[in-house]
Amino acid sequence: MTVASHTAQSTYIRLEKMLAVLLPLLLSVQGAQKGTLSPSGVMTAFVVGYGSLSGGLWGFGVTLIGFYMIGSRATKCKRWNLLQRGRL
Repeated sequence: MTVASHTAQSTYIRLEKMLAVLLPLLLSVQGAQKGTLSPSGVMTAFVVGYGSLSGGLWGFGVTLIGFYMIGSRATKCKRWNLLQRGRL
């Protein structure tokens, strides 16, 4: 292995670890700010998100993030529909 390829590989690993921390952190803080997550929910979201993204299987972590985002949108749509019908 050359020095350049070793440096590129270690940079990639650092970036991967940084993203594994930042993505769950941003999503859990966003949930806390919106009031949709309790403090224990914030910690759980961060731990599960970090664990799923740092394990090397990014597909699982991305699937969880997608599920979270779709669920958030569905909740907004349901609330909007209930408001339109005067049921809320």
